Amino acid sequence: MRKVLILSVLSIMLFSCQQKQQASAPSQEMPAKPQEAKAPQDERAALASEKGCFACHDVNVKKVGPSFKEVASKYEGITGSIDTLAKRIKNGGSGKWGNVPMPPQNVTEEEAKKLAEWVMSVR
Repeated sequence: MRKVLILSVLSIMLFSCQQKQQASAPSQEMPAKPQEAKAPQDERAALASEKGCFACHDVNVKKVGPSFKEVASKYEGITGSIDTLAKRIKNGGSGKWGNVPMPPQNVTEEEAKKLAEWVMSVR
């Protein structure tokens, strides 16, 4: 029964984490001017949303995975933390936050690094 539950959770995670949000018309999402003036942190948050990170994570509250603030706190002050997080985002990982593994994400190395930088900035 436990194996069935774990496989079900993994299937849901794989499906939901790999989903891309449907692009809406630019006028519905955001006007062109504010988009050009966005800070890099906002662009990285938008990337997290686009890549489906919020399906399993939240900024403040634990969902399927830890909150982004928990991750930032755990890796705060550790040399190479951005590279470590980027590698875990790209390749997946398990055992650091409990029994539910994080599957590999469909991101480039550059996107993984931007996402890791953003996670570390949400402290």
